Amino acid sequence: MPYVALVKNKTIYRKDSISVLGVYEGITEQDIIDYAQNHSPVKIAVTYDSLPRTIRALETAGLNPYRDMFLLVDE
Repeated sequence: MPYVALVKNKTIYRKDSISVLGVYEGITEQDIIDYAQNHSPVKIAVTYDSLPRTIRALETAGLNPYRDMFLLVDE
């Protein structure tokens, strides 16, 4: 997503019980790893700039984001 405000909106104002991690400045790779290891399904909303960091963290957590996940680009 292009803006942090949009990521926060998608993670805070949820109408279901599925937890979504918002990744932007201040969220560490360890935060992403911890989330991926402790939540199912894994749903992560990121800004464009945070996508490479998120991919690295998911790989560190033992997930293959290219095979195990879907990418949705929201403009």
